[in-house]
Amino acid sequence: MQLIIHSENMDISGQLKDDIIQKARSIFTNTGKQIRKIKISFSHRKRPKGGLDKQCKVQLVLFGLPSVFVVAHKKNIQYALVKALQNASKILKGGFIKSHKPNIKNVVL
Repeated sequence: MQLIIHSENMDISGQLKDDIIQKARSIFTNTGKQIRKIKISFSHRKRPKGGLDKQCKVQLVLFGLPSVFVVAHKKNIQYALVKALQNASKILKGGFIKSHKPNIKNVVL
C-alpha cells in the first residue's frame, strides 16, 4: 500500500509524518490488502464564527473498486487525522467491499 501525504499552508515535520504513517498502517491493518493507495491531505478551514479548523482529507484508492473519500474537521491536526482514518475504516468494514463487485479478477500484490 502506497501512502501519499500532502499539506497546504501547513508544515508537516518529520516526526508528525512518521506518526501519520504509523496511525494509517495500524488502522488499516485488517483491510490493507484491498487498498492500493492512501492519499492524506491537510489544510486550514475557516470556521463560520471565526478561527481556523484543521481539515484532513483521506482518499483510499482500492483495487478494482471505487475510491473512498472522507473529510474531517477538528481544531487539532491529529484529531482530524484520526477521525478521517476511522471513518474511512468504518466504510470499508461496513460492507462497502461486499456491496461492490471488483472490476478485475486477478490482483498481484
